[in-house]
Formats: sequence, structure tokens, C-alpha cells
Amino acid sequence: MPWVCVAPGLREGSVVLAPGHGLVLRFLAYGTCEFTNMTTPKGWSWSMVAVDTAWGMAPTGTPAAVGVLAGRALGLGPG
Repeated sequence: MPWVCVAPGLREGSVVLAPGHGLVLRFLAYGTCEFTNMTTPKGWSWSMVAVDTAWGMAPTGTPAAVGVLAGRALGLGPG
């Protein structure tokens, strides 16, 4: 997450960019797992895919934003 989410946020000076990248990163990670589960276990439903993917995306944006804020506090990235 530091290279994909926090570094671009620091480079652009944007606290909003980092969580956005975090959401995309988590969507890809969870989506891979969820779509694989759609093909393997019986009883895996689209609602489970949607809820689990959303749940997986939710806790990623905040740490990315905190990483950018911490980097700024350490003097990294543009003012």
C-alpha cells in the first residue's frame, strides 16, 4: 500500500488521492478472491460478493490517508 497509495498521494500533495488508490487496490485484491469463489464453492452468491468486496474496500482508505498525513508531518512530499 505505501507505493501504490501513499506515495502518489504524497507526490501530488493530495490526501484524497491516497484513499482513492487504496479503494481501487482493495477492489482488485478482494475482487480476485470473490470472483474465484464464485466459481469454486457452492452457494457463493452475488450478494456475498458485493458485501464482502465492499467490506474489504472499506478499511483501506483511512490508513492510506493517515500515511499521507504522517508523511507530510515528516516533511515528505510537497508542502
